[in-house]
Amino acid sequence: MSAWPARAVLLCVAFMTLMYPLRVFVTPKLAAEDGIDLVAFHDREHRKYALVAGIVFLLAIALNLAFATTGHMAEWLRESGFRSSS
Repeated sequence: MSAWPARAVLLCVAFMTLMYPLRVFVTPKLAAEDGIDLVAFHDREHRKYALVAGIVFLLAIALNLAFATTGHMAEWLRESGFRSSS
């Protein structure tokens, strides 16, 4: 396997960097003594889960489309078994 171009690596790092701040919307705040009521948290925040999931899905599609422009998509398809090597 050949080395990845810097653009492909930077796209992956950018994707992870964009996903990290989204975790604040799906992570409950820890109370000092009371613990966490996950049922209440889910009842209150479930719409945010769907929104964050949609954003992550769109980012993943954008990453895959951008990654396809780096010229390594054919190599990835071949190595992952989606295409034959002939």
